[in-house]
Amino acid sequence: MKMLISKPYPNFHSARIKSPGLFLRVRVFQTTKEGIMFYGGPLKSDPKGAAILQAIRFPKDKFTVTEAKAWLKDNDQKYILFEPATKVTKAVWTGKYINDLPDSAFLYIEPDGEKDNKGKTKPRSLRHFPYKDRAGKIDLPHLRNAIARAPQSKLSQTIIDRVQAKGRKLLEAQKESLGKMLWKRLTE
Repeated sequence: MKMLISKPYPNFHSARIKSPGLFLRVRVFQTTKEGIMFYGGPLKSDPKGAAILQAIRFPKDKFTVTEAKAWLKDNDQKYILFEPATKVTKAVWTGKYINDLPDSAFLYIEPDGEKDNKGKTKPRSLRHFPYKDRAGKIDLPHLRNAIARAPQSKLSQTIIDRVQAKGRKLLEAQKESLGKMLWKRLTE
């Protein structure tokens, strides 16, 4: 079963009224002049039934977190999860940062290299597709990028296929793990 993982929105505060997993489909069904967007749709348990409210989103340029929560309270809207708008930042890994990563941070390391005094393969050009940060944590944007970039490399097709399979397996494990964490948050 595939599960969509929600993410905080960069331009909207989001109040989840019901879990999206309960719905057959979810779409915007109303937008106010203030820019408040109401999302909903039919429940899986009643596919021909009326649209039910699933979430309400507030534009961050018109509502603070406090104002959005006050609006919800004033309009008797109880939510199961509130996510403030989040500034989206992308991790930019410099060449120095990547060179300082341990070998375990890479999806593939070519043979015939030597280890330096810190146990890292040299020359560094033998290490391909970094996907873990300095702390050893999987970085999802870099993992996705590694999977997408593998076919552009000069490695053999067999190695590219192996790298992509390993990357996809790691990605699926992360999705499953994040899905369980999200479900736990929603049901607590």
